[in-house]
Amino acid sequence: MSGLLYLRSAFYWWRLHPIGYITTDIGQGLWFSDWLGWLIKRSVLKYEGGAAFQRLIPFFIGLFVGQLFMAAFWIVIGLLDGEVGVQLL
Repeated sequence: MSGLLYLRSAFYWWRLHPIGYITTDIGQGLWFSDWLGWLIKRSVLKYEGGAAFQRLIPFFIGLFVGQLFMAAFWIVIGLLDGEVGVQLL
């Protein structure tokens, strides 16, 4: 991760993003979310500019935090219910 961060900051042409490294092991459904977020970011920056992008950052952080809390909520519900498929690390 540190190596990817360094390469991304040192070489402008470096295309591998550290987030891709993190999400490779999480699941297939996450790749679509990454792609969709990239598409929205690129579209906003291209058509609206940096000021609109800065205004939208809290909205997307809220989406991320909401997803995180819902995932944690369902993990707790699964653990309390004795669900077999719930694994923590």
